[in-house]
Amino acid sequence: MANKRMFSQNVIENDNFLELSFEQQCLYFHLCMAADDDGFVDSPKRIAKVIGSSQKSIDALEIAGYVISFDSGVVLMSHWNINNMIRKDRYKATMYQKEKSECECDENGVYVHGIPNDNHWLPQVSIGKNSIDKDSIDKKKTSVHQEADALFEYLWKLYPNKKGKGQVSDSNKMQLLDIGYEHMARAIDRYKADLDKDKDWRRPQNGSTFFHSGYVDYLDDNYGDSHTEKKSDVSEEQPIDRFGSLKSQNTALYDDLVARGIIDGQSIDMGSLTDSESELLSELGCI
Repeated sequence: MANKRMFSQNVIENDNFLELSFEQQCLYFHLCMAADDDGFVDSPKRIAKVIGSSQKSIDALEIAGYVISFDSGVVLMSHWNINNMIRKDRYKATMYQKEKSECECDENGVYVHGIPNDNHWLPQVSIGKNSIDKDSIDKKKTSVHQEADALFEYLWKLYPNKKGKGQVSDSNKMQLLDIGYEHMARAIDRYKADLDKDKDWRRPQNGSTFFHSGYVDYLDDNYGDSHTEKKSDVSEEQPIDRFGSLKSQNTALYDDLVARGIIDGQSIDMGSLTDSESELLSELGCI
């Protein structure tokens, strides 16, 4: 196996690559250096851990089109054939022939998993207005929807309560794509941290609820240091009403639960709730 690796300016000096975080760029270079002569890396998680990176950065590289992950745990560097040209007398075939058989190279030499398409990150040639036809527009729309679906799958893995996945609409997924993986991953981390602070009584929203609008308060623009300090100040001035959302949105149910002795102050008898009541309270963030 060759012990030198090369990098093409077409891959690492375009805007798509430079928009990745420094951590993700660093991980990309380390993965390329560890790849075999066909571009496969058999220990991506170990490499990420050694350099102080994480699985999130591997996922981000895949979403951006720079690596392809397989169920076996190995990853393939998508632009390997553009970066490297290995002499035949030094080339050693990969041991991951099964994974290699699942991939093909597109017209630019980029590895794609399955049927080649336009969903990769090489610089694109501008298309004249008169040359755009219905097929090309449909193909572009399909590619964007595939990207949105892929991003949603990664975000779904990060979220703690995996209920209601099928209720997340295509328009919701497109909104997540506009926000981007990094911002959404941070939003999920913040939400999970808040849950951990209130773990004695608070349960996570269903995934369908969170990815519809529940994440908004946890995005960078809405969850800065000032937000955290403001929230802390309010907590010191007055206790949090655990059932405030229930009182405002379903007063009748709140009064009924109090009358039945299920709610007592800020305490609740979980064992006396019906399944529908439990689900509703969970949706409202009361349990």
